[in-house]
Amino acid sequence: MTESFYRQTVSRLLAAEWLRPDDEILVVAGGLLDHEVLLALGLRRVTISNLDSRKAGDEYAPHRWSYQNAEHLTYDDATFDVCIVHQGLHHCRSPHRGLIEMYRVARRGIVAFEPQETLLTRLGVGLGVGQRYEHAAVVDNDFTFGGVENSGVPNFVYRWTRREAHKTLATNDPMGAPRVQFFYDLRVPGESAELVRSVPARALARMGTPVVRALLRLAPSQANAIAIVADKLDPQCDSHPWVTDDDGSLRADSAWYGRGRSGAEPGVPVEP
Repeated sequence: MTESFYRQTVSRLLAAEWLRPDDEILVVAGGLLDHEVLLALGLRRVTISNLDSRKAGDEYAPHRWSYQNAEHLTYDDATFDVCIVHQGLHHCRSPHRGLIEMYRVARRGIVAFEPQETLLTRLGVGLGVGQRYEHAAVVDNDFTFGGVENSGVPNFVYRWTRREAHKTLATNDPMGAPRVQFFYDLRVPGESAELVRSVPARALARMGTPVVRALLRLAPSQANAIAIVADKLDPQCDSHPWVTDDDGSLRADSAWYGRGRSGAEPGVPVEP
């Protein structure tokens, strides 16, 4: 289940001291599940944000609440130690923009739990077991909330790949190679078969559960959910060799290119 994956991954990050009990944490596109999981794990300095105008904020006490659009956060750069999202980026109009906003407001890193695109998930969607659009969330919220940007319009279920996460982070922060680790949820379609509307697809999901579970034991990276854990880059140790710190401002290192800043000597860069 996604709840146990959430709890287990955060517990693992706490055990590794990647997360710390006194961290200032921002949760984007958050809700009661985030509140319950993080509070149970001893994380109290948490701000849960979302686009839900029905919330007053006291639902999350002792955690704080803030009305925020994940794609356009109002916080300054590096306001929080860590930024977390759980199954929320695929409700954005641009999941990539949401990920980059998380990276911007974090000092140390981000954690994003999202659907993953693999051969198995593409097959499941093609057979009608997986969702292309998330209708149930809108239906469960009286056709008013739960969709794209928490509207009444069902959102497309955007599924990430590991390569795409790397490319998105590298594009946003070209200072160095992204430092990312991934964790996977071994959920299988049969565990949510009751959510599949087609009777044949529901039967297929149930019958295929043992096979899919066995496959995922052999290849867990093919699971249908992923946790993207990315560190913010440190200019002192994570920069590319062609980037230098010029009085606190990063720039291309002309010496690496074999010429002075005047450009008199046409250097030929050779990457390591």
